[in-house]
Order: sequence, then structure tokens, then C-alpha cells
Amino acid sequence: MVYASASPLPKFDFKFVLEENTNSEITVFLYKIFVKLRPYLHEFLSQMSKIFEIVVLTASEKDYADSILNYIENKTKYFAHRLFKNHCIVKEEVYLFKNLNVLTANRELKDILIVDNSVRNFALFICNGIPIIEFLGKDNDIELCKLSNFLVKLSEEKDCSEIIKENLVRFLLNKY
Repeated sequence: MVYASASPLPKFDFKFVLEENTNSEITVFLYKIFVKLRPYLHEFLSQMSKIFEIVVLTASEKDYADSILNYIENKTKYFAHRLFKNHCIVKEEVYLFKNLNVLTANRELKDILIVDNSVRNFALFICNGIPIIEFLGKDNDIELCKLSNFLVKLSEEKDCSEIIKENLVRFLLNKY
């Protein structure tokens, strides 16, 4: 959804200060974070929120992610829920995987989609995942436009996981 950097960006949509405390000690680190929204983000979220329940599941810490999500939702609420790093699965004390099981209390796994720029993030739920090219801050990025057309078609299917499984190679080649 965004490109964020602690280094100043030539063009950015907003910036915020992230405060990091080290445990119970007095040490405080302040980071200025510069953020560029992916082109067509608001149009994409507006369209998709009419079709899907949008849940953010990020491997980021809550304070960092909330700063970005609050900016995105400044005027319009798109996200039904926000889930953070603590909702991810840790393997071998290093690798974080996004845990779609946290969403299955009142949803079936076959009806859950995850869009992520890293296949590793949804490797445990590969039949629910749609990879998207990483956003690197370029103004000419049109990935959300391409993805929205596919998601509209997918919304009409009974079992999204079967369609994803059938198209996995195409997705990995970024051919929605």
C-alpha cells in the first residue's frame, strides 16, 4: 500500500515521527518516517471495500502501522480490522508468517484472500495468497488497477482458494 523510508524521499505524501522506547529504560529513539502512497490506493480501497471486508494484517508493529493506516483512513474508513506483528506466526525465531487462522472465527478460510508483496508472508496459506509487485515509490505504478480487475472477477466465485490455486503460476509472474 505504501513505500516508507527513514531517509527523506524526493516526493512523499506525509511523514510522521515514530518513537521507540527500549523496554523499561529511559532510552527513547525518534525516527522521522517519510511515506508515499501507492498510486490509486484510495480508489482501490474504495472499490474493494464495497465488495470485500478489508482486514489489514501486517508484520509491522502497531504504532508504526497505525500511523500509516490512520493517514490512509483520514476521511474514509476502509479497514474492518487491523492486525499486527503479534498476530503473525514466528518460525525459527526469525521468520514471520501472516496467520490467516486469526480471521477464521467467523469466516471460512476458502473465503479469505491475502494480497502481499512477499510470497513468504503467506507461504503457510499459499492457496489464499495473491502476490503483488513491491511498491518502490514510483508514480507510474499501476499494480492496484490491474489487481482490482482480477479481484472484482474473483468476488463472484464460490471458492477463491481454488481459483488462486489454478492461477498461482500466473500470479507469481504478475499476470492477473
